[in-house]
Amino acid sequence: MDNITKFENLYDTITFNKMRRLIVVFISAIPFCTLAQERDTTFKLNSVFVNDSFKITIGQIIKTPSDKTFFPVYTLDGDETFTGSKFALNALNNLAKNILIVSIGYGAKYGQKTNMRDRDYSPIKTDTSSGKKFLQFISEELIPFMEKKFELRNERTLVGYSAGANFCLYTLFTNQKIFTNYLAGSIGSSLDSNYIFDKIGKAKLRKLKTRLFISSGSKENWATEKMISILYSLTNKNQNLISIKQRVFDGQEHGIMGAYTFLKESLRWTFIEN
Repeated sequence: MDNITKFENLYDTITFNKMRRLIVVFISAIPFCTLAQERDTTFKLNSVFVNDSFKITIGQIIKTPSDKTFFPVYTLDGDETFTGSKFALNALNNLAKNILIVSIGYGAKYGQKTNMRDRDYSPIKTDTSSGKKFLQFISEELIPFMEKKFELRNERTLVGYSAGANFCLYTLFTNQKIFTNYLAGSIGSSLDSNYIFDKIGKAKLRKLKTRLFISSGSKENWATEKMISILYSLTNKNQNLISIKQRVFDGQEHGIMGAYTFLKESLRWTFIEN
């Protein structure tokens, strides 16, 4: 457990800062013409539910110019994951769909005062956290706003890593129909096992073509154990109502490359293999 805590602390303090520098190297390999056709937009969106504003960054990946519709991909930890998600999608061979990346951020790095990740990604309401309100912001404010601005397909994707994966699972078992694809990478140590198992037990799953990609690194004992427990709990509950893809990435730990490997493989599974 001490090693896992160490990985969590390392991730929280340095991973996001390093990820930006690492992704810059990756992006240099993308042809200029590929990036030139994409347009990024950033704006603030106020939330009545959370009583706060969020930094929303939108990236258009246009693979079929004649098609004016987009498949929306909503990413958590948007201040840090937007660039990695964009690169991962651009790197997919044979991607023929137009993708709209909608990253949800704070305009601040993790650990800075105005980054409210700890408040928003916790599904259990306390004096300082309420994932329920954050989910209301996404489902009742952000998604309707985006659907007024863009012609979006009904097949929505939610992407979360670490604590973001916890929130991703919470969303799936709270209101399955909000998203079609739930991509949860490297469950964070803050996940309350009893709480999420209770949510699974009470979840009213329906056959809605829902897909779950859940993964961990082979060096992440905590995340792997949690993932296996969740999959076991779903065995009897699921009854083929959810299509599940589980991966353990060899040699990966909770950090920079683990996050990028998750983004790359989960998005490939979502848009190429399905």
